[in-house]
Amino acid sequence: MFELKYRHKYFPKTNLSRYFLGFFCFLLLSTFGQTSLAQTQSTPVANFEMDQVIGCAPFIVTPNNLLAGNPILYYFENTLNPEDCSVDYRGGNGTSCFNGRLEPLEKIEPLTSPGVYYIGQINGSAVDGNKISYIKVTVIEAKEPDFEVFTCANNSVHLDLDFSQNEYDSYQINFGDGSDPIIYDKGTIAEDQVDYTFETMGNFDITVTGRIGGQTVSCVKKTTRVSSEINVQKPAFTSLTIQNNILRIQYERIEPIFLYELTIKALDGSQTEVIQLNPSASPDQRFFDDPAFDFSNKVYSLSMKVTDFCNNFEDTSELVYTVSATWQAAYVVDQIDLDVSYSTGPEGLSGVVFQENNSPQENFPTANGTVQRLLTDCTQAGEYSFIATFGSTISSSIVLRPDFNGMLTPESTRINTGELINVSFKLEFDPAPTEATRYIIFRKDLNGDLQQVGTSNTNTFTDTTLDREQVELCYVIRYEDNCGNISDPSNEECFIISLRNSSFPNAFSPNGDGINDLFIVGQGSFLQFSMTIFNRWGALIFQTTDPAVGWNGTFNGAPVSSGGYIYQIRFTDINNSNIQQSGNLLLIR
Repeated sequence: MFELKYRHKYFPKTNLSRYFLGFFCFLLLSTFGQTSLAQTQSTPVANFEMDQVIGCAPFIVTPNNLLAGNPILYYFENTLNPEDCSVDYRGGNGTSCFNGRLEPLEKIEPLTSPGVYYIGQINGSAVDGNKISYIKVTVIEAKEPDFEVFTCANNSVHLDLDFSQNEYDSYQINFGDGSDPIIYDKGTIAEDQVDYTFETMGNFDITVTGRIGGQTVSCVKKTTRVSSEINVQKPAFTSLTIQNNILRIQYERIEPIFLYELTIKALDGSQTEVIQLNPSASPDQRFFDDPAFDFSNKVYSLSMKVTDFCNNFEDTSELVYTVSATWQAAYVVDQIDLDVSYSTGPEGLSGVVFQENNSPQENFPTANGTVQRLLTDCTQAGEYSFIATFGSTISSSIVLRPDFNGMLTPESTRINTGELINVSFKLEFDPAPTEATRYIIFRKDLNGDLQQVGTSNTNTFTDTTLDREQVELCYVIRYEDNCGNISDPSNEECFIISLRNSSFPNAFSPNGDGINDLFIVGQGSFLQFSMTIFNRWGALIFQTTDPAVGWNGTFNGAPVSSGGYIYQIRFTDINNSNIQQSGNLLLIR
């Protein structure tokens, strides 16, 4: 049974010229292609002849003796060319010039192997010097002709003839409608194509027979039945699906007797791809995989055109569109604002459905839209997609699975207090506004560069890596959420832990103007801190163990007089060394 196959072809839309050319070629082939070759006589003298000297295996050798006389024998499997022989074989001494079997006519067997043979005759009645003559015979392999038949509109058929898999130089074509067969010689028309129009509608058996050298001797024929009636269906898509940037295109089944052209075009006009569909390989779906096409972020239109092989008609499907889908997310204090957006084509759009975790949630009538989700934890993201409907076609976007790892920046926390405990420093800071897996603590080194000094699972941290040369500790805190995102840095908070190299004002004016009203060490963290103030006679008039508490120029609640005073500061530094620093202080009213 012959099976119709598909082949990509291009046919110009000049039907009149096509039929004129086909009719002209039909006349030529019908007129000249059926001329039979004359009988071939032997050489170098006409001692015998053969009706057919070329054909398919098995080839039956039928010599016809032209001279009376006996005995007559034949070299019938000879493959040596007598003209290449150095011996004069014509007198009858041809043993060295022939390698075939020498037999009488009734014992000659068919030639079953393809090749070139030289059938030699020994005629004992011929004159001396002309007893042996020969005829060249060519035998080819008998193969079934290779051709494809396609039904066209207007009661026509199209034949694609293939000579590449055999040695035939022509085909004899019988269209099965009672008309005379035509002979088509290989290469007569570009791409070896023949169009034919039947006078009536019906079923016809088209038979193609292989020919070589004008002969069909023993050559094979092949027949296929075709109907001149066709029913053309308008192409239609059923669904579009995107997965891993591969577009799966499903459509109503297409038939091998037609040509189908699929066009994929970006909505912004930046990309166009035209694909010839193969109905045998892709009868109802096709996968399109091209990294240059971004189906996640861009919208593409699809259309399908159908034509017959004779280009007598064409029809095009309705436009359908892919659906792009993207997401954006950002922390807003203690929540994640997730926006999921879609875009598709407007033409023929019935509506778009938003799906969350494979469950329909919201409907949109427009070609563009956004859905907002607020998440209290970065691990709460689900699966999101959009499904658009164009007539009877369902177009699905890629399924979005937001992965926030490394994608977000949580809002910062804040350092509150710090306390020097022996040779360690304890920090306290606000808990992270969102769930945190760890806090990361950074401290400035002696060069002023932030270096990580440790991590904590709670909102406190004790730094045990203090440098003895540091007189001030400056910290910054960041934290990591459940998805591995690192927050913005906290405020930088600095704590004085040593006054060894500090200098203090030698005067202050506690007059209530808000400027230099206190004599104070300031924000610091010291071990066993004390500050005392003495008048010029050595009497104690002020003392404190809190560096944040300063002297306001009073004693027992009453302002002291202007003049000179003595301050003395004592503390223990991180080396457990007792530090004492004193100096003169001028109070100005």
